[in-house]
Amino acid sequence: MTLGEKSSAYIKVAPISLALLWATFAFLVKTVIATGLHLYSLVSGFEGFYPLASGADDRFYHWAAVSLVQSGTPENLPNAYPYLLAWIYQFVGPSLMWGKIVNVLLSSIAVYYGVLLAYELSRAKARLWRLSSAPNLAGLLLVAYPSGLFYGGQLLKDPAVLALGMASLYWSAKLLWKPRLRETIFLVIGLVGLYQFRGYASVALLGALSVYALTQIWRRPLYVALVALIAVLVPIALGWGPLGLKYLAPLLNPEKISHIREEVYSIGGSAVDISLDFSNPIAFLISYAYSFATVLLGPLPWQVKSPIVAIALVEAVPMWFLLATVWLRNSFRCADRRATFLVIFVLIYIGGLALISDNIGANTRLRLLPWSTLLVWIALHLEIQLERRRKHAPPLPHHSR
Repeated sequence: MTLGEKSSAYIKVAPISLALLWATFAFLVKTVIATGLHLYSLVSGFEGFYPLASGADDRFYHWAAVSLVQSGTPENLPNAYPYLLAWIYQFVGPSLMWGKIVNVLLSSIAVYYGVLLAYELSRAKARLWRLSSAPNLAGLLLVAYPSGLFYGGQLLKDPAVLALGMASLYWSAKLLWKPRLRETIFLVIGLVGLYQFRGYASVALLGALSVYALTQIWRRPLYVALVALIAVLVPIALGWGPLGLKYLAPLLNPEKISHIREEVYSIGGSAVDISLDFSNPIAFLISYAYSFATVLLGPLPWQVKSPIVAIALVEAVPMWFLLATVWLRNSFRCADRRATFLVIFVLIYIGGLALISDNIGANTRLRLLPWSTLLVWIALHLEIQLERRRKHAPPLPHHSR
């Protein structure tokens, strides 16, 4: 093998090696935290389940999975997560800790695909191993993400949503660069899997693909037609209607939205009592904008009314700082225009959550995927800023002996 061939082979292998390194690090860190939280739950009387008084869906998921293993009787389950748990329990028994370890693995897979996504959109691919490269920055931010650390070790469906979502975003980015059969197959698998766990996440990704494709229609019309074909035909084939509109239509009814907000999310100590006003368009836009800002950036300082919400504020402040850093440095444009696709996805996803949720605690869990996507986008901009600073830094003084 010549030097050039060795260099080419290194470039092909290095991104996967780096992604595996960050995923392994994430797995180790998350395992330690999951074990600690599990022991705390046992000592505090929560029996290994969600270690907060507000509760969660983990007890139901565990019960449903055990029932599936023993008798297979539960019907009309809300998503595929009990089936995944039941499959695990068939091998290891009804073990909460093993279920949590599988979730740790899934959340680590999300880090793996997040690093690969950052590499795919990075403009400094030749300097992959530098700490200031986008893949390394994305790995660091994703591993340090507090809600990712907490929920990654709980018996909830969110780690599966996160893994499937980040994988689908990665294959979408690959497809947007050069449509090929492999990327199409993996993306369809990711979308279908994501739909089984959280349907609106899959629809949001399809919507982002479609919107981004429209922005490129004058530049690459044939490529746009292929992406649009995928976004329209795949959901029709799966019974969702074009662009998933058949799935969305019942959820966009004002009465349905109000019911979900009042009965599901506007309860508990972390609800901030934001009501959407459907009386007229102006009133709706004002109330919806406030709900959107709360989901995206919340809790806002005046919304802190309990210790749990205060903890969420501690998580939110670093995100404000990171976004402000990008804003103040005026570096919203990446070298790769596909980074815009990530922003579109985040806005659509957060926009959907803003319709149904005004609960800070629930928001920290529901926004895991859009915030993880946002962290990858931030890493791309931080790479640009750090690269500019390195190029304009004065040379080190030379000391003669």
